[in-house]
Amino acid sequence: MWQLSNKLIIVSLSLVLVIVCGCAKQKPKEVAVLPVQVLPEPLKEKPVTPQYIYQNIHSRDPFIPLIVESGQEIQAQKGSIPDVDITELSLIGVVWDKKDSIALARGPGGYTLILRYGMLFYGDSPISGVRGKILNNKFISLSQLDKVVTLGFKASDTKVMIKGY
Repeated sequence: MWQLSNKLIIVSLSLVLVIVCGCAKQKPKEVAVLPVQVLPEPLKEKPVTPQYIYQNIHSRDPFIPLIVESGQEIQAQKGSIPDVDITELSLIGVVWDKKDSIALARGPGGYTLILRYGMLFYGDSPISGVRGKILNNKFISLSQLDKVVTLGFKASDTKVMIKGY
């Protein structure tokens, strides 16, 4: 019995040896190699993005009337600042939100003025010597030198006071 087990061990070991030696290492499959490509270097500076400049060539001031009465000329909005007499202004509208109010007024030449921050503006230029405020989102009160004018939407709401008289 001992001899049988020795023979069995020898046969088993020789079988394992044949299997191990008979199995060769598998070589990896050949992979197609592409030629080396040179990658572009990353940009060092940010690319300049073009700025869009709005040109209002074909637009007009929406508060200038399209139909003008005869003998009345409309003054160009981009021209010089007009001489403003607050007694000749009329209130066009008041726009407000939770934070602020803005009033729009029109002069006798058809030019548009804006009342905001307590000052009267022609375009982006403030009119010197004129101060004002918006009352109840229905009226505006303007003061210039010795004159105080309250303007409303109706002509009958307009009141002019001259100080000292």
